[in-house]
Amino acid sequence: MINSNLAIARRISALERGELLSTEVNNTHNASYVVGISGPPGVGKSVLVGELALLVARTGHRVAVLAVDPSSPITGGAVLADRVRMPLDFEGLDVFIRSLASRGALGGLSQIVASAVHILSDEGYSIIFIETVGVGQNETEIMDIANTVILVQTPGAGDEAQGLKAGILEIADIFVVNKMDHPNAEFTLCTIRDIANNSAREGWQPTVIPTVALKSEGIEKLWESIQAHKKWSDSVGATKRQRARRIEMQLMWSLWCTLRTRLPLTEIALNVADGSLSFNQAIKRLENSIVEMERM
Repeated sequence: MINSNLAIARRISALERGELLSTEVNNTHNASYVVGISGPPGVGKSVLVGELALLVARTGHRVAVLAVDPSSPITGGAVLADRVRMPLDFEGLDVFIRSLASRGALGGLSQIVASAVHILSDEGYSIIFIETVGVGQNETEIMDIANTVILVQTPGAGDEAQGLKAGILEIADIFVVNKMDHPNAEFTLCTIRDIANNSAREGWQPTVIPTVALKSEGIEKLWESIQAHKKWSDSVGATKRQRARRIEMQLMWSLWCTLRTRLPLTEIALNVADGSLSFNQAIKRLENSIVEMERM
């Protein structure tokens, strides 16, 4: 297992360097179910994800966690804080954890996450949790990757949640109110339930799960809710459509990697900067270069 995890880590590192996948992804294994966990910083997402991964792995699933961390301003790499906050008692369980740098992505997800998901699917991981960096309302691109989207809030977020109805709250399939042992927890729970009751779409009514992740409370109920959403998603064809969106994102990333390595982007950019090419001329030159690539 250790050698396998090292091989997976190397493949994901190659993606982060902008390289194409070193081996073909076997689509017959791309049946992983992807769960995205989002929410503001400080709501306990990392602990919640760790507890979920622990519970699901104990049921016999191969579990992977992709934790999208803020990028280091020096190296561009992930800060790795999520690994520190997750439980450390995964010994003997098939759990793979990897931090990815957000690299300034507006929605809190790096562009290589979809390809990383396919690598993990190819390796036979049946459940993949993606914890997003937690940048707020703009963090909606998780719905392009995850089959189930979970939004985590905490007591004290009630007033804030009222003002976010047009953003990330609308994409949540499951709401979690974490830290239910804190004051005002019931008020926040009622607020989130009101929002969930008005967020039904395509026949799915979002559920609201109260948790205390540090005490492992509510984790089983959350897993039951994820399984219920998966059953519904499978029944209406949403799981298949979501997989197609992930494949599209992977294809776009692979296309970008190919073009970046085979087109004279730097040279053309310098020509535009010094005025020897207009922007429209630069686009035309790129188009011609792509045509030449197709002829090769």
